[in-house]
Amino acid sequence: CMTTAGCTMPADKLQWKQAIAKCLGCDLKQTLIEVHNDSVGNVASVCPESMTGIVCIVGTGFIVCGYNGDPNVEYRAGGWGPLFGDDASAYFMGEKVLKSAALYYDICGDAETRFVADKSERKNDDESADVDIDRQQQLKMPLQYGGSQILYEKVMEKANKKQFPEMDVDQQPQQKMVLQYGGSQILYEKVMEKANKKQFPEMVDWAYNADDKYKQIAELALLAMESYAECKVAQSIVDNAVKALVLRLLLILNKMYPKDSFDYDKKDNVINVICGGSVLLKSELFLRLVKTQLMWQLGGDGRQKYVEFVKPTREPELGGALYIKHKHSVCK
Repeated sequence: CMTTAGCTMPADKLQWKQAIAKCLGCDLKQTLIEVHNDSVGNVASVCPESMTGIVCIVGTGFIVCGYNGDPNVEYRAGGWGPLFGDDASAYFMGEKVLKSAALYYDICGDAETRFVADKSERKNDDESADVDIDRQQQLKMPLQYGGSQILYEKVMEKANKKQFPEMDVDQQPQQKMVLQYGGSQILYEKVMEKANKKQFPEMVDWAYNADDKYKQIAELALLAMESYAECKVAQSIVDNAVKALVLRLLLILNKMYPKDSFDYDKKDNVINVICGGSVLLKSELFLRLVKTQLMWQLGGDGRQKYVEFVKPTREPELGGALYIKHKHSVCK
């Protein structure tokens, strides 16, 4: 039994079976070979015998799949790729982080020096040019009106501040635009540090010429989760992904365990929500938000107390092996 991402269509499964049979040198008609979507490996890693549960995988992409005993019968939502259905994925969050950083640079960046290879050359050219008369007048004004650079620096040091808001008149409209349109200085700085770039235009090559651009963008999702408590933009990015995941989870839950026909008296009745993918398995913040959002959506629904989130202790590959082993022993 092999489980692999994106393998749902019968034609895809047949191709894999033929390739495996050829590799093993066996006859496909006389050998039991099963190929399933990777979510089957996740449910099998938790309950290989009953093969029952709802699998939520959130990694570079995302998918929600429900199984009720037969891995060939799948309740599915999401998982349609980055073009039209990955709005709960790490790629979705990473893309929003990068867009927020780009917007911040568009508003607050040094637009006139974009794509200039060596700024020092411009600086040297300016220094060798005629002395700027306006600048000279500006330097005379503090002495004339009683201003002092020395006292300014000491005041800022004493107050432990980096900027003097009253002096930053030109920046105020920019900061309002950043907040209004979803830019973030925090995410901008984290993106630049993560990519190890000094100028934002360098991000074009970083993003578009990567060996695996989807994975590279997806890794930026971590920056949103790291900044969740201090950045409203990051909070919005993560919250929207959580809502998108819970929406799909509710769709599958209602199909598999309808509220009106659910057996509330059965003591061992459990709705397993099996976690998969790097985001759900590694981010306690994201998992906690998903749990909270799901419970809130269910409201006073009695199914609340039957929902259990499970992190598999076995790898999905092992789950697939255990499932086929159990199925083979039953067939005997």
